[in-house]
Amino acid sequence: MPSPFYDPFHGAGRAVNYGPNKVVWYVELGDGKVATCVQELVSPIFEDNQRELNDSAGKRWGDGKIAARIPLGFYFDKLAPAKRAGDERYIKKILNDSDYRKFRTFGGDM
Repeated sequence: MPSPFYDPFHGAGRAVNYGPNKVVWYVELGDGKVATCVQELVSPIFEDNQRELNDSAGKRWGDGKIAARIPLGFYFDKLAPAKRAGDERYIKKILNDSDYRKFRTFGGDM
């Protein structure tokens, strides 16, 4: 079976960390600059999240409950800027949005 990952640097870089669900690529750009690319399969995350969401049915919220598991790329692209800005309302809106339901591991609204 072919790998689900591809070389984003078209032969110029190399994989520096390779696992079954994630690959980290690295390339030197010159002048001391580097670029990295993280490729992550999200289906295993979503499958685990769905199992945990199903198991949470009828349970109550409490300290230490994990509300969601989010792929790193999405977190840094969409949620980290809001977190830095202190915009908890935006984060809750995203995590309660049906379009992003696959991130949730515990039922109910945040």
